[in-house]
Amino acid sequence: DEGGGLIEPAGFHFFQSGALRAAWNEERLDYDWDMGDYVSVSPEESTRGVFEPTFARLDGRRVLMVMRASNYKRERDLIGRKFYAVSEDDGRHWSAARPLDYDDGGVMYSSSSVPKLWAHSSGRLYYIGVINARNPEGNGPRAPLCIAEIDRARRCVVRESVRVIDRAREGAADYTNHGVYEDSCGHIVVYAPFKGALNRYEIEV
Repeated sequence: DEGGGLIEPAGFHFFQSGALRAAWNEERLDYDWDMGDYVSVSPEESTRGVFEPTFARLDGRRVLMVMRASNYKRERDLIGRKFYAVSEDDGRHWSAARPLDYDDGGVMYSSSSVPKLWAHSSGRLYYIGVINARNPEGNGPRAPLCIAEIDRARRCVVRESVRVIDRAREGAADYTNHGVYEDSCGHIVVYAPFKGALNRYEIEV
């Protein structure tokens, strides 16, 4: 905190998020790296801060960052959700963190799990990650795994676009650390952990 004290309200580390940026140096034939500002929230917004961010370019030099948070040990009076921030200069400086909610103003509940953004070749932007029906409890439940469109202008999730990719099944109730890419046909392909291996989901959008 500002006085140099350690903040660990959940007994875990308390995190901030930012973007590590690289620029190609032609003379050295290597990258020059630099770190911009960090984004933070208070312990009253997340008991573990904001961490494991994902990024997508909005337009020009504007970048959207969506971050994992947690309500662990405060499940009854703190909302489990994702936060976002926007940079106007390629990730060097960031806006204040705000909750990633629905376009109708409703809360988008999401357990403490890794989010992913995918800027599709169609111009649409998608969130791929856990979306819960009710307030989660820290890390769980980490299901169902969902995909939803993000309104680029308003920085919110379009509620009517939410689709379930897979629900909790025996051995597959921990949908986090998933991978995402777009294939040559424009399908969004998601790989998610399942019983020590990976499930592959192909989503037509």
